[in-house]
Amino acid sequence: MPRHRKSSTQLTVIFPDIHFAHSVNGVRPLDRHDPKAVSIAMQITKDLCPDRHIQLGDLIHLAYLSHWNIDRDMKGTVTSEKEGDPITMNLKNDHALINRYFDHLQAAVPRYAELHQFEGNHEEALRSIRNMNHRRGEDLSQWFPERCWRLQERGIKWMPYQRYGDQKNYLELTKYLHVFH
Repeated sequence: MPRHRKSSTQLTVIFPDIHFAHSVNGVRPLDRHDPKAVSIAMQITKDLCPDRHIQLGDLIHLAYLSHWNIDRDMKGTVTSEKEGDPITMNLKNDHALINRYFDHLQAAVPRYAELHQFEGNHEEALRSIRNMNHRRGEDLSQWFPERCWRLQERGIKWMPYQRYGDQKNYLELTKYLHVFH
């Protein structure tokens, strides 16, 4: 059971750009998350008992959608052609990996901790693509990370990448410290 600190100071833990990605056809995407590093960061988070945890965006990697990987035989591929649409299958696998991460994170932080998930440019790419998709009848449910990761159900606050109207795209921790992706 985490212990509560005897201080009025709030402790915030920030994880930037994890880039979760499952292996595709046995190939580990470049620049993807390091499972050992994530495990160590999670252990430290549990020991610190933070009042707030902020994930600064780019939680998902999406190598299979990136034009940078077009020559690496990874774009839109899955282990079996029988499984269906390759991009949807990859998204489902990545979302499942991220949901396991959130399960572990919520077990590591105290119940009272505030949790924030920022939309990074990788998550924003999903919004951009789904907004450009005009094909009718296609299942776009995997293109909404905040829904697929069950953030509202988990009590995790979502911070958009771009500003919309008067909505902020940063979190003000103090008068002089604002965090954003």
